[in-house]
Amino acid sequence: MLSCRCYCKLGEWYEGLHGINETSIPQIIEYYEDATKHNSSWYKAWHRFAYLNYEAVLFYKQQRLNAVDSNDPTANDSPAEVCCSWRGSHAS
Repeated sequence: MLSCRCYCKLGEWYEGLHGINETSIPQIIEYYEDATKHNSSWYKAWHRFAYLNYEAVLFYKQQRLNAVDSNDPTANDSPAEVCCSWRGSHAS
């Protein structure tokens, strides 16, 4: 249980220091995902993991809307491709 709480705290601190952006989202998700692995029955870890995923979707949706407004050619990329592309290098 202690390691689960530590990973949750790491995610909170990282988010507090770096905010939610393209570079911080994968790291924060990884911390919360590790928390759920260390204690799969602790609802707070799952809540933080789910909430961060929600925030990530909102972030990438806003990025996409901004790109469409500026006529960015990458605006047609799917949010799932953008959001989850980091998983390939972090998969266990």
